[in-house]
Amino acid sequence: MKPYLTAVAALLMSGVAHAADVIDVHRDANCGCCKDWIKYLEANGFEVRDHVESDMPAVKQRLGVVPRLARAIPG
Repeated sequence: MKPYLTAVAALLMSGVAHAADVIDVHRDANCGCCKDWIKYLEANGFEVRDHVESDMPAVKQRLGVVPRLARAIPG
């Protein structure tokens, strides 16, 4: 039974790791930093879903980004 559980765990973990290869980027159309970040992610094997937004404060609120992390580049 133990080898079976190990195999199931390995399959589940591989699915989780694969799902992490897709990154959603919500950005303002004029953000050069975000464009560079997307290029970097893609060059390193990630699939990027690029969401160009017109109202980033509303997007951050909708996605539950806490105010202390809501800056474009958290410091």
